[in-house]
Amino acid sequence: MPRDALPGIPPPAMDDAWRFAHGGDMTMLAGDIYTDGSGLSPIAWPEANRAGWGIAMMTGEALRGIAYGPLPGHQQSVPRAELYAVIQVLRHGMLPMHIRTDCLGTVEGLTCGPEWCTHPRRPNCDLWRILWQAIQDHGGLSSQLEISYVRSHQIQGEATVDKKGNVYADVAAKRGLAMHAL
Repeated sequence: MPRDALPGIPPPAMDDAWRFAHGGDMTMLAGDIYTDGSGLSPIAWPEANRAGWGIAMMTGEALRGIAYGPLPGHQQSVPRAELYAVIQVLRHGMLPMHIRTDCLGTVEGLTCGPEWCTHPRRPNCDLWRILWQAIQDHGGLSSQLEISYVRSHQIQGEATVDKKGNVYADVAAKRGLAMHAL
């Protein structure tokens, strides 16, 4: 399946979804990339759930750019937004890529394999199918394509590159959430 043919999920409008922190023209993602999802779940009105996704591309401690957008579709949840962010990196990325996510469910799902993730009874199996196809489009998980877990909301005094990347991705996801029209 070609990367631009994602069944069930319309791709984001690039003019609306992609914003760059330092200007310039960056059409492909590569290197160290952090992803995140953010959501709003009104208790009294579950149909109004909304989610956004965010990506931060880093070089060392320097931010190279961010991308974000609202989660498309009727099903709106943070786990879906987390998966969608990784899908966007894979759709618009080139090797080598080290994708870091603060969603432990995404990393654990990858270790369980495609049969487990894409089973029809699994939550978000539609996105998992797209994710696994995008991974195969890059030749599978390897030293050139890594997806790993990074702890979210790290301790205040802890100064790490992962903390900065995760914070930038979190801010981007919140901006994506804010793009939803309610």
